[in-house]
Amino acid sequence: MVTGWSTRVAEFLNRLRPAIPTDDHDWGIHKTVLDGHRRTRADFRNAILVFFLALMRVITARWMWRNLRYSILAIFVLAAIVIPTTDILNMCLFAAPMVGLYGISIGVAWLVNPGHGYRASAL
Repeated sequence: MVTGWSTRVAEFLNRLRPAIPTDDHDWGIHKTVLDGHRRTRADFRNAILVFFLALMRVITARWMWRNLRYSILAIFVLAAIVIPTTDILNMCLFAAPMVGLYGISIGVAWLVNPGHGYRASAL
């Protein structure tokens, strides 16, 4: 059961405390950052996926650039769903690396097929 598993993980994370306790230490923010880091690991794999899709000419950098606004919208919707807090700052902190990695993926797609649209029309 997924809810039981996620509840147990949340309870375990709530029991974690820093090795050096301080009074001004806000553990909730650190837990959110750590959870967010675990959730963004898939974004690093995204560049590898884009590399192979661009190599097979399924997607191009031009197509990714044209759909940038929809990708940013999808990234912020995903961030709003995944982040456990309700403030916008944490959502933006979670979405910013994903938008940056999307930009890197556009660069990867361009490096695989630079000027792909122009070469295809010349043939």
